[in-house]
Amino acid sequence: MLPMSRQKGYCSLVILGIFFVGSTILPLRLTIAHILAPQPQGIFLLGGGHGREVATARFAKHFPELEVWVSGGSTRERVQEIFTQFGVSMERVHLDCRATDTVTNFTTMVDTFQEQNIRHLFLLTSDYHIARSRALATLIFGFHGILVTPIPIPDKKASEPWFKLARDSIRAIIWIITGYSATSAGC
Repeated sequence: MLPMSRQKGYCSLVILGIFFVGSTILPLRLTIAHILAPQPQGIFLLGGGHGREVATARFAKHFPELEVWVSGGSTRERVQEIFTQFGVSMERVHLDCRATDTVTNFTTMVDTFQEQNIRHLFLLTSDYHIARSRALATLIFGFHGILVTPIPIPDKKASEPWFKLARDSIRAIIWIITGYSATSAGC
């Protein structure tokens, strides 16, 4: 067993190493993603109900060449009804029901985007939720070389408290290090 002072020293070294790697790798990967894909290659909606889905369907109508991923939210039937109502072909819309919260919106989708070589996405969510979503996208997607262009959807709710952003950022960092993220079936 190592003496306590030596354990603290190793712990400090590990924390410093994580900070150094994170502060150099993220900006580098995001810069490369921007060079490879200066324009968004898809639309990513963080599901959260009818209003977000309607706004995303309207938005998608203006970008007919882009596929749409909906993470969580309404049922498949409801999503289909909304997007069809706005003239968006369901061949473009992919509903993923694995996410149970904002962190898992990103952790469950990162492999999908990497497999399809997507490096840049429009990120749509409610305006009160955009700061936390953007932070998580920067951490989780950024670590995997995926850039987002946030599109806030107007909502009447107040901005989220800072502790939600801090809590979920810590969860994202834990996921990056360990790969652990609690998920279960959603919509």
